[in-house]
Amino acid sequence: MKHKDENFEQKLQQNISVFDKVGLPPHKRRQLAQDIIKNQPKLGKRKPFYATPEFKRALSTAACLIIALTLIFTFIINENNRINQIKRRTLGGYGIGSGIKKPISGKQDGSYEISNAEEISAETSQSGADETEDEINQECSVEEEPDGTSYLKGNPADGQLYGIEVNDNSNIDFLSYVVCNFLDSSYDTPVISRAEVKVTSKGKPVSNVSVYGLDGNGKTIAVARTDAKGIAYLYGGLFDNPGKTIAMVNSLGKSVPVVDGKADIETSDNAMSLKTANIMFVFDTSPEMEESLNYFKTHFSGIIDELSETTAVKPKFSFNAAYNDGTANTPIMMFTAEEYLIASKMNQVASINRSPASLDKILTESINKQNWEEDAAKVYVLVLGSSVDISEETITGIQSALEEAQRLGIRLIPVVADGDLFSQNSSLYRLLAASTGGTAVFIADSSLIRPEDSDVNGVTAEKLDKLLCRIIKYYILPR
Repeated sequence: MKHKDENFEQKLQQNISVFDKVGLPPHKRRQLAQDIIKNQPKLGKRKPFYATPEFKRALSTAACLIIALTLIFTFIINENNRINQIKRRTLGGYGIGSGIKKPISGKQDGSYEISNAEEISAETSQSGADETEDEINQECSVEEEPDGTSYLKGNPADGQLYGIEVNDNSNIDFLSYVVCNFLDSSYDTPVISRAEVKVTSKGKPVSNVSVYGLDGNGKTIAVARTDAKGIAYLYGGLFDNPGKTIAMVNSLGKSVPVVDGKADIETSDNAMSLKTANIMFVFDTSPEMEESLNYFKTHFSGIIDELSETTAVKPKFSFNAAYNDGTANTPIMMFTAEEYLIASKMNQVASINRSPASLDKILTESINKQNWEEDAAKVYVLVLGSSVDISEETITGIQSALEEAQRLGIRLIPVVADGDLFSQNSSLYRLLAASTGGTAVFIADSSLIRPEDSDVNGVTAEKLDKLLCRIIKYYILPR
């Protein structure tokens, strides 16, 4: 206490000396000095930097940033791992990697086993694709089936559907295997006889010309038209004339023999290029197709816009809804380039709580009632579910519609919401697509994708709208 008083007195005397030359009495000078000392700020110990509010705020911000970056990197790594896992999977028995789904011998209950992949080599092929791989954002999981095989199952994320292309014309032996083993025997479908014909003029493809397939007696048993690449696929003996083999092909007055299922026709006629395209969409409106219909309502305008941007051809579109009112009507919208008419028609469609339409009526009405243009590339996209009526009674109508599609050069592209690529209906859809020179698409989000992992002949699921645009462009754009 004494030390404190001495310090105060010392400071007081120092401040009093300031007023020595001022004419003030001693007690006034002392009072002023005391006031100065009292008004001086008191200096305390400074807080350490880590105890300041500024440092605490900076530390909190840095911690939040580190946590956010950790979560982002974790999400990216998990997504990459999941996408790589999906991409390693193959398509059913089609992209053979570890086996082919086939019936267990002697069983009639629909049981299946996985056979050795060496039995059949299935070569996958995507129309016009340079192995394009789109990012997949769906959540998937591997589950076990009762027979011990695995399949990929997932739900569409944010309304996005994915599709897988199955181009069976890339391997006719495998298509024959599928048809003979999984298509109902009542269809009386024999081993497939097919000829792949390429028509060229001075080395350039000749498109949209008729090609006829002849048997050994010179009888026409198949007809098709060349696509934009000058290729036609002729199928003989479908549904009738079992055992008929295509021995000779004829186009533009020139005949050549078929060797190992292939033939090349070189003509002196000028190569023709397609100037327009007829693209028809037909939708199954049964209740199971509600999700697919909603998807197309959302993405249809984007599909039309992308296809309309092509400068090589001028596409026209037709949108149609198939439903069953007792006669399985498919009211036909004539082809038009007016996008607003198609969009208006699309928005009017909804799933209908009726029994599924029959496939023969859908095909017959949509093909026969449409104004297909003679000089146009023709694509028919048929979006349908697994419950569409297909029976022995409908085969005659399906056959008739198929023959008309082959004659006109209509490429049939079934877009199927059926998870089993080897079911009776799916096998028939694949056959219809291949026999018209088209390709089949299976909606992956509802599909059983077999077998398990394989890096050989894998097929990548693509966004459905982008996949359809790619396939359609392949068939309508000149090469």
